[in-house]
Amino acid sequence: MITSQEFQDGVKATEEQLKFILEGLGRHSVPFFSPRYAGHMSFDVSMPAALGYASAMMYNQNNVTPEASPFTSYVEWRVGQEMCLMLGYNFTLKPDPNNPIVGWGHIVCGGSIADLESMWVARNLKYYPLSLKNAMKPGAPLEFASDTFTTTRSDGTPKNFFSCTPWELLNLKPGEVMELPVRLSAQFGISDTVLSRILEPYSIQTVGKQQLDLDFGITKPPQYLISRVNHYSWPKGAAITGIGRDNMIELPVDDDARLDIEYLREELEKHLAEEQALYAIVAIVGTTEHGSVDPVDKMLQLRDEMQTKGLSFMVHADAAWGGYFASKMVEPVFRGPQMPEYAFSIPLSSHTNSQMLRLRFVDSITIDPHKSGYIPYPGGGLCYRDGRYRFLTTWTSPYINVQEGNDLGMGIYGVEGSKPGAAPVAVWLSHNSLTYGVARVTRNAKLHVLQMYANWVTMTLDTQPLVVTAFNRLPSERSGSSEQEIYDECVRIRNTIVNRPNYELENDLEAMELVRQLGSDLMINAFACNFRIEDKINTDVVEASFLNRRLYQRLSITTMDEDINLKPIVIMATEFSQAKYGEVLNRFKKRMGLVGDEDLYALSNVSMSPWPAAGQFLQTIINEFRRVAEEEIKTCLVRVVVKLSIHSFVIQGTDQLFFTYVGSLNISNYRRQVIVSAKLDDATMSKL
Repeated sequence: MITSQEFQDGVKATEEQLKFILEGLGRHSVPFFSPRYAGHMSFDVSMPAALGYASAMMYNQNNVTPEASPFTSYVEWRVGQEMCLMLGYNFTLKPDPNNPIVGWGHIVCGGSIADLESMWVARNLKYYPLSLKNAMKPGAPLEFASDTFTTTRSDGTPKNFFSCTPWELLNLKPGEVMELPVRLSAQFGISDTVLSRILEPYSIQTVGKQQLDLDFGITKPPQYLISRVNHYSWPKGAAITGIGRDNMIELPVDDDARLDIEYLREELEKHLAEEQALYAIVAIVGTTEHGSVDPVDKMLQLRDEMQTKGLSFMVHADAAWGGYFASKMVEPVFRGPQMPEYAFSIPLSSHTNSQMLRLRFVDSITIDPHKSGYIPYPGGGLCYRDGRYRFLTTWTSPYINVQEGNDLGMGIYGVEGSKPGAAPVAVWLSHNSLTYGVARVTRNAKLHVLQMYANWVTMTLDTQPLVVTAFNRLPSERSGSSEQEIYDECVRIRNTIVNRPNYELENDLEAMELVRQLGSDLMINAFACNFRIEDKINTDVVEASFLNRRLYQRLSITTMDEDINLKPIVIMATEFSQAKYGEVLNRFKKRMGLVGDEDLYALSNVSMSPWPAAGQFLQTIINEFRRVAEEEIKTCLVRVVVKLSIHSFVIQGTDQLFFTYVGSLNISNYRRQVIVSAKLDDATMSKL
């Protein structure tokens, strides 16, 4: 066969097409591996992760079922438990029958699917008590249990389950809901298989949400509460699950782009007063645009407070970006020999640290190894504090196998069906090879992003036309200091942080204390550029946005026609919507010297590379950014500076003439609309 012409032609065609693909990848792929890349949440993957993925990929295992992936399904189960332990969830290889609250996690293709699955679970959990009550109605299979079966309401008081109102059933604590089938089985001697078959016809999975709403007279649909800076996956998930985007209530954020806790309290009190149930509230642990971490601790306090008043809901942490930073604060899961720090790095801020330590108390967590875990795509993840939640995404009873500890059928839970066994192998090999290295890499990258922040906030000191304003405020700005005090702090940052070797910073305790107070909660710097017109700062929001758009076009890769070698630094862009940010954006504009209610186009950089923090490479990147910005400001000045010019008109008409001005809305000098009419004498007309 291999000597046939057909085979030889096939080999030749494969070689030619492979060469084309490799050349295309080499010329046009985004250089995530480059220290110049500071755009999205992407960087070079760890070598163990790449080796793990490549090795398992060759075997093409399908983790939809252990029958198609006995080994990689087991690896995925282990990875899920490692993530749970890293996040602080309870974990043991042999669950205690007296303590079924054991974490469980699995690998999905990405954070969007993890968020969707968490919504699916929250919806099914909220309606489970209603389905159970329907199964106890007269003539239903569980009618015999209606007189004696009890439950504990969210305020801690017991009550006959069948006598509970729909409002009370919608507000049972999540743990209580998961205990209902367990106690029902134990009290009446019903096997799990039989109970599962009894409940299946009444489940929301079978009859749908609309039917249950009709059965119980629910006219106000349950809702989600989330900050306005949520990821696009949330309204998408609301649409898919039937919850509806209108039932995703977006709440304002504060000046750090964190959920404003007072608005959350107000909305919770409103839902309690109006008896409108909630599926969950969402804490974002690392916003996409700003790297902000919501106040998880205060959100949990509000949950506990509201439960005593009769309003119960789940708490989900969208830690797709921030989850792996818990490895810096929680005792390491991936044990290895204790080693001294070999590279200079810094810890998390006190706020971020506190929130990471409270992740263990939320009900579910989205975490993406393919982001801050340095794992190849696709490598998302979802973890549950109570592993029984996973049964809500199947048609099995939510207590089956809870005490067996060997449930390796990873593919039957969640949204996905077929999925690659290579992904969890990549995660596992990286975890267990890097050991403490996961935390070290993120620490070094955190130093890099703070050094970049220090350069952004001090860049205005060293250039006349360019004005750079970071979204995250300086300590002096937070305390309401004067302009002179803010200026003095910028000078101090330049002198103590910028242009200093790492070994000097490491031994300067005063500088290190200052560094910890700077920047965002995680490794993202959002900032915007403005410019001066002679000695006055531009006040036009549109013109500032134009500058930032030009910078993004110069310093990004969006088409395969662009030469990546001409990009001295690759950054990301974002847009601050006036409707979304409100007064927060107004204050940001004021710090930039802008006036107006237009949306603001801005920039951001995500730093995942630990390498530019060493040597002078970071300063090279910053200098290149300044050079490009000053070049683009020249274009901006052409647009806004009014000066003597030659103006043109188009002449129209025969008897009476009309002179129509040739204007240009893009250039201030020609930004006018004029039509002049005139009647000329015959001699002049003859010359036209």
